[in-house]
Amino acid sequence: MAVVRAKLVLPGLMGSSLEAKRRQTRIEETAIVGAHQRWSWDHREPCPTSIDGLRPYTGRKDMNDPWGTLYEMFCGAKAPPAEPFGVLSYAQDRTRGTDDDIASWQP
Repeated sequence: MAVVRAKLVLPGLMGSSLEAKRRQTRIEETAIVGAHQRWSWDHREPCPTSIDGLRPYTGRKDMNDPWGTLYEMFCGAKAPPAEPFGVLSYAQDRTRGTDDDIASWQP
């Protein structure tokens, strides 16, 4: 009986875990965008040399997404359309340019 319950419950839990990570990614991206804004008050350049330059402005120990992959930043000439700065997570497949990517500039 326990095996049957596990087969019914685990897929639902895994799906909710994925959705929780996606929500967490959105929250973290918003915080990183805010960190860039605070960083820009202290610097004349449009971008730090790497996303790790924003870490002191976030209070984070690293700049990895919930899947353990380093967030990618876009600013200066590489900024997203109509935005001065953006952050991208490659999400669960850890591959850029796939449908599961989560970009701070997209709804």
